[in-house]
Amino acid sequence: MKDRKKYLHNRNILLNEHKGCQKCGRTIGLEVHHIKPQSEGGSDEIENLQVLCGICHKDIHKYNRGELTKKGLERAKHEKCER
Repeated sequence: MKDRKKYLHNRNILLNEHKGCQKCGRTIGLEVHHIKPQSEGGSDEIENLQVLCGICHKDIHKYNRGELTKKGLERAKHEKCER
Protein backbone atom coordinates (compact mmCIF):
# COMPACT_ATOMS: atom_id res chain seq x y z
CA MET A 1 0.00 0.00 0.00
CA LYS A 2 1.20 3.49 -0.70
CA ASP A 3 1.70 5.68 2.38
CA ARG A 4 -1.49 7.71 1.89
CA LYS A 5 -3.52 4.54 1.39
CA LYS A 6 -1.99 2.98 4.51
CA TYR A 7 -2.78 6.09 6.55
CA LEU A 8 -6.38 6.22 5.32
CA HIS A 9 -6.84 2.50 5.97
CA ASN A 10 -5.47 2.75 9.53
CA ARG A 11 -7.36 5.98 10.14
CA ASN A 12 -10.65 4.26 9.29
CA ILE A 13 -9.82 1.34 11.57
CA LEU A 14 -9.09 3.67 14.49
CA LEU A 15 -12.17 5.83 13.96
CA ASN A 16 -14.32 2.69 13.96
CA GLU A 17 -12.65 1.38 17.14
CA HIS A 18 -12.56 4.64 19.11
CA LYS A 19 -15.82 6.53 19.34
CA GLY A 20 -14.29 9.30 21.46
CA CYS A 21 -11.14 11.33 21.93
CA GLN A 22 -8.40 9.31 23.59
CA LYS A 23 -7.47 12.35 25.71
CA CYS A 24 -10.76 13.90 26.85
CA GLY A 25 -13.50 11.53 25.65
CA ARG A 26 -15.26 14.10 23.45
CA THR A 27 -17.20 12.38 20.65
CA ILE A 28 -17.56 15.21 18.13
CA GLY A 29 -14.99 16.38 15.59
CA LEU A 30 -12.69 13.37 15.82
CA GLU A 31 -9.37 13.41 13.96
CA VAL A 32 -6.40 11.06 13.77
CA HIS A 33 -3.07 12.34 15.08
CA HIS A 34 0.46 11.05 14.43
CA ILE A 35 2.07 10.56 17.85
CA LYS A 36 5.55 10.82 16.37
CA PRO A 37 5.25 13.30 13.49
CA GLN A 38 6.06 12.11 10.01
CA SER A 39 8.56 14.97 9.77
CA GLU A 40 10.48 13.27 12.60
CA GLY A 41 10.31 9.81 11.05
CA GLY A 42 6.91 8.77 12.39
CA SER A 43 4.98 6.16 10.46
CA ASP A 44 1.36 5.61 9.46
CA GLU A 45 1.22 2.42 11.54
CA ILE A 46 -1.69 2.12 13.97
CA GLU A 47 0.74 2.19 16.91
CA ASN A 48 1.77 5.73 15.90
CA LEU A 49 -1.78 7.07 15.50
CA GLN A 50 -4.37 8.17 18.01
CA VAL A 51 -7.91 9.50 17.84
CA LEU A 52 -8.32 13.02 19.19
CA CYS A 53 -11.04 15.66 19.07
CA GLY A 54 -10.13 18.82 17.19
CA ILE A 55 -9.48 20.74 20.41
CA CYS A 56 -7.02 18.20 21.84
CA HIS A 57 -5.37 17.78 18.44
CA LYS A 58 -4.85 21.53 18.15
CA ASP A 59 -3.50 21.74 21.71
CA ILE A 60 -0.98 18.97 21.11
CA HIS A 61 0.37 20.71 18.03
CA LYS A 62 0.35 24.11 19.68
CA TYR A 63 1.99 23.04 22.94
CA ASN A 64 5.03 20.89 22.18
CA ARG A 65 3.06 17.96 20.72
CA GLY A 66 3.11 16.36 24.15
CA GLU A 67 0.63 17.00 26.89
CA LEU A 68 -2.58 18.94 26.81
CA THR A 69 -2.55 22.28 28.49
CA LYS A 70 -4.73 22.61 31.53
CA LYS A 71 -6.69 25.34 29.75
CA GLY A 72 -7.21 23.18 26.65
CA LEU A 73 -8.37 20.19 28.68
CA GLU A 74 -10.77 22.34 30.70
CA ARG A 75 -12.16 23.81 27.47
CA ALA A 76 -12.61 20.34 25.95
CA LYS A 77 -14.42 19.07 29.05
CA HIS A 78 -16.61 22.19 29.14
CA GLU A 79 -17.64 21.79 25.50
CA LYS A 80 -18.28 18.08 26.04
CA CYS A 81 -20.67 18.91 28.91
CA GLU A 82 -22.56 21.45 26.81
CA ARG A 83 -23.44 18.91 24.13
